[in-house]
Amino acid sequence: MAIYPGAKVRLLSREYAGYNALTIYNRTNLHVAVSLASTLFGYFNRAYKPSSHYYVLKSGKIIQYVDTSRQAEADLEGNDATLSVETQGGLTNAQTEPWTPAQVEALAQLHAFHHKTHGILLRLATDSKIGDSSKGLSWHRLGIDGNFPSLPSMLAGRMQRGGGMHYSTSRGKTCPGDAKILQIPDILARAKEIVAGGASPVNNPVAPPTPEPTPAPPAHPAHPAHPTNAVSVDGYWGKNFTSALQRDFRSPVDGVVSKQSAYWVSRNPALTSGWESVSIARAIGSPLMGQIQDWVGTPKRKRDRLIGPDTIKRLQRKLKKIGYYSGRIDGRLDKGSLTVRGFQHAHNDGKVK
Repeated sequence: MAIYPGAKVRLLSREYAGYNALTIYNRTNLHVAVSLASTLFGYFNRAYKPSSHYYVLKSGKIIQYVDTSRQAEADLEGNDATLSVETQGGLTNAQTEPWTPAQVEALAQLHAFHHKTHGILLRLATDSKIGDSSKGLSWHRLGIDGNFPSLPSMLAGRMQRGGGMHYSTSRGKTCPGDAKILQIPDILARAKEIVAGGASPVNNPVAPPTPEPTPAPPAHPAHPAHPTNAVSVDGYWGKNFTSALQRDFRSPVDGVVSKQSAYWVSRNPALTSGWESVSIARAIGSPLMGQIQDWVGTPKRKRDRLIGPDTIKRLQRKLKKIGYYSGRIDGRLDKGSLTVRGFQHAHNDGKVK
């Protein structure tokens, strides 16, 4: 277990975050929460809410939600090698509001701790590409596409830097904001001072509570990559979701994934609710189901184009691997299925195609 000294520790349930081990440490990635909430625990400790390891308040107080030996979920394709840090602020004047001096100090202390504890480099990342260039002190925009300034500006995004991992598929997300990004070299310089001087992390000051507006959700949760094709996350594999998947996989769009046997449909209520065109007279496959089986890695000899237990297990494993499912690998779709919810989230976030 790795906990930052002096942090207020409130670990999220393993059901919602931290269920995958973090076995390599490449970067500290900085975010802004677009919130003045005094904690993000209630937001993070729910299904399908991408979490961060830490939250740094304007007072400099640090709250830790995920042990640094485990993965958080704030950085999408970079989750397996990233320690993520949310920061309070960004609710108004998102581009011009800087981090407070106390936040700058806390972020420097965290990066110094990550260097000493996990070997994360004391350097600035320059992009989100897999390899040395994305290692060190990083920020969310490095993995976000959008119409950002071109290089050599620090404000450049993923596209301007020649591609790399997506830390979010929400195009144009400015996280953590222009003014904050321009402070990052100073944070790195302070982290180097801390390491060189052997300074211990300071106790986190606790500021008196201040009136807060209704907190907005954090900036990093992925938004639909293709909102015109977004679906409701309801846990039911109905006609609308089937049609959306068919558009993703370029299958004929009829809203019917396949005609299933009465036995299979009766044992999987998540298939039937809202599925207007299903027929249970006999089992017949469909092009879409074959493509889904290809996506989840079903061997060619087993691609029967039916929704069966083997396909559902493979779907559960696939969704768990990319961070959209934390339940059991049981091959079942229950009413309001978590498996289907994860599949719907992955579709909305552009991960299914």
